[in-house]
Amino acid sequence: MKLISVIVPVYNTEKYLEKCVMSILNQTYKNLEIILIDDGSTDNSPQICDSLAEKDNRITVIHQPNGGVSSARNTGLDNTHGDYITFVDSDDYLPENAVSRLLEAAYANGADIVEGARTDCLQNGVICRRHRHPSGKMNPHSLYGTTWGKIYRRELFEDICFPVGYWYEDSVISQVLLPQVKTAVGVSDSVYVYRQNSSGIIRGG
Repeated sequence: MKLISVIVPVYNTEKYLEKCVMSILNQTYKNLEIILIDDGSTDNSPQICDSLAEKDNRITVIHQPNGGVSSARNTGLDNTHGDYITFVDSDDYLPENAVSRLLEAAYANGADIVEGARTDCLQNGVICRRHRHPSGKMNPHSLYGTTWGKIYRRELFEDICFPVGYWYEDSVISQVLLPQVKTAVGVSDSVYVYRQNSSGIIRGG
């Protein structure tokens, strides 16, 4: 059973953090390691991370000085042991079958990257939009520029790290990754719930 590493940068998201992490813990696919990187939060996020880790040994918490989302993700990558990696922002959350659906498609197609549809919600959690997504093999260059909503074969990140100090770091890392991708696959299922207009690590950290 493949181990999936879930990397969660955390920055001042105390309102949403527990929902995010619980959505990962409650995945139908259970063989997970969840790495919470507290990137110098100044609210109660560090304590929430530690409290959640006490309740489930799949969670590892790393506290570091604030360095931005790229720095936090790089710390996560340095501490992963999984066969596949997925990224979740700490103010968003996952449908319960997200990991299993992405992994099934990766197995079936020998894919390096699998990307799914996303659902948008407002800050109060009300669903406001469901996006469509093609199913089946895709041109890697047609993948969305976001890091989340995907599962990656671990080897893609062996010699790559996120650029620290850049805006739109997701797009930058995508440009570096894509030349290595032999097979990219899409699934039509929603695998990610994105919270709009949030003040979390990606939007403000």
